[in-house]
Amino acid sequence: MTSAQNLSFGLGIELNQTRFRQKAPTVETGFNNPHQAAFGFGFNFLVDFKYADKYTIGFTPGISILRTKSMVTSSKQIHYLNAPIELGYFITKRSQIRLGIQYSYLIKLNSTFKNNTTNLTFFANHRHYLSPTFTFSFELNSNWSIHTRFIYFIQNLFNSGALDVDGNVVGPVMVTPYALGIGFNYKFRVIN
Repeated sequence: MTSAQNLSFGLGIELNQTRFRQKAPTVETGFNNPHQAAFGFGFNFLVDFKYADKYTIGFTPGISILRTKSMVTSSKQIHYLNAPIELGYFITKRSQIRLGIQYSYLIKLNSTFKNNTTNLTFFANHRHYLSPTFTFSFELNSNWSIHTRFIYFIQNLFNSGALDVDGNVVGPVMVTPYALGIGFNYKFRVIN
């Protein structure tokens, strides 16, 4: 087995789509999730270390804006600072899968209803999050790559009410996001 090592730096952008999971341990009737997926975006720096031909360690700190929309209740916009660390394995010479953990810090939680926006950050149940990530990436050439990333938040973001099948407000409902993103990265090798 040939051993190869290189260190790369770069920048990336990502378009994401966010959904909310809702859980209500004390509610016995069914209820509707009024939040629909919406598009958000993110920017990140990239530090990538490839070793032993097949393996990588990636660190991609950045900022993400996650969004949901709703016709019934308020739409949400969530601003995070992110710091994911992922271990990667090259399946082919250009494609790899990565598993990792992402630390996120909640900067701001905005809620918009009928064009009125309110900062609800103080309602957040947590400001610090650890979330597993799964990424598939493909190198277009030595500088450009594309990826798709799934982030599954474990801790809930906030508590809310929900409407049951009869239109009655029930709760408390714990709301937890998950996001799927697609992005482009530009990187350059500094050690080869």
